[in-house]
Amino acid sequence: MIRYRPRTDDLTGAQRVAVVVDYGRALRAAADEDTPLRRVVVVVLLVVAAAMALWDAVHGSLGNVVASVVYLVLVLLELFWWPKRREELVTNAERAAAMVSQTDVPDRP
Repeated sequence: MIRYRPRTDDLTGAQRVAVVVDYGRALRAAADEDTPLRRVVVVVLLVVAAAMALWDAVHGSLGNVVASVVYLVLVLLELFWWPKRREELVTNAERAAAMVSQTDVPDRP
């Protein structure tokens, strides 16, 4: 990863641990800020997307139908798949932070 993030080569072991711990905290804070309004907006978008897909299926061209169905699938992913995946990411980051905080880390990488 040094090739893609060259400045990380200069970090000590303790600094790397701090980065992992801070990253885990930031992910949790961002996940905890999920508001009910966000869910309402996604549900409204889902209803609109379903209505547009139905409208396009009846009155639109094949291209319109495809675009509407793709949009509908993306909204469904946002509503059902993403919250579970986000929680997995946060849990993995917290687990990594807990593991590195229990490990003796040398001063230099």
